[in-house]
Amino acid sequence: MGSRIYRPVDLITLFFILFLLYLTLLFHLQIPGWTSLVREYLLLLSILCLAVFAAFRYPRNFFNILHSFYPVIFIAFIFNSLSRLIPYVNPHDLDPVLIKIDYLILGNHPTLLLEKIASPFLTEFSYCAYTSYYFLPTLLAVLFYQKKDWEKFDLYVTTICFTYYLSYVGYILFPAVGPRFTLAHVQTIELRGLFFSKGIRDTLNLLEELKYDAFPSGHTAVILVTLFFSLKQNKKIFFFFLLPTLGLIFSTVYCRYHYVIDVLAGIALAGFCFYLGPKIHCALKSPSHKSGIAW
Repeated sequence: MGSRIYRPVDLITLFFILFLLYLTLLFHLQIPGWTSLVREYLLLLSILCLAVFAAFRYPRNFFNILHSFYPVIFIAFIFNSLSRLIPYVNPHDLDPVLIKIDYLILGNHPTLLLEKIASPFLTEFSYCAYTSYYFLPTLLAVLFYQKKDWEKFDLYVTTICFTYYLSYVGYILFPAVGPRFTLAHVQTIELRGLFFSKGIRDTLNLLEELKYDAFPSGHTAVILVTLFFSLKQNKKIFFFFLLPTLGLIFSTVYCRYHYVIDVLAGIALAGFCFYLGPKIHCALKSPSHKSGIAW
């Protein structure tokens, strides 16, 4: 695995960070503390280049693992940087439009309708299912890695990162904060769970703060792509992933993080990425991979 020059995910990550760097420089007059964003993106680019070089030059387990799983850390850093970028690159607020679309579809606010079935047990289940977004995508990557099925591993990592990055582009083009902020005044009950839901909610509020990450639902898109690829692992893994996936999609609206239209857009994004991801992966394979050199 270490003899590859680069992996397709390296290139799409490189291009996306350069895109964010370009936006930062283009709108620097409007962005407070824009120099810190530039430094962060340059640091990520440097780490990316070092990870690629180290895995190629020193094909040992540590460097292979670093090269294989750095996107987990990069995705978190990139996501957190968006809160300092989006409000100044695109200050428009799409929430009123999304609220109207949901109302036209359902005749009411979905989060208000779901109050009718709210219960401590359902709230507990929903918040726990919501957190699976932070574990299942990486877990599936680990399963592919452990099986040493490098082709499927690379294909999955390329596609899942492509899904993350496209959802981030969606946040930039269509900034919205979601119903937990915009519709708080119309909710008539507080969601109360049993054991962990309050801690999960408080932790997520602390980590995410006020992010323009509602449309499309990246949670929906990423978890569906993960579910699609879990079937490539085996049927047992697929059925293990199925319940938390369905619960997560439901929880995005029930827990008031997303509008229904966000979820529909997330489903469409997942289908698009699942279709296009393999094509991008094939087009961006490194020369050593295409020539059949052992990797």
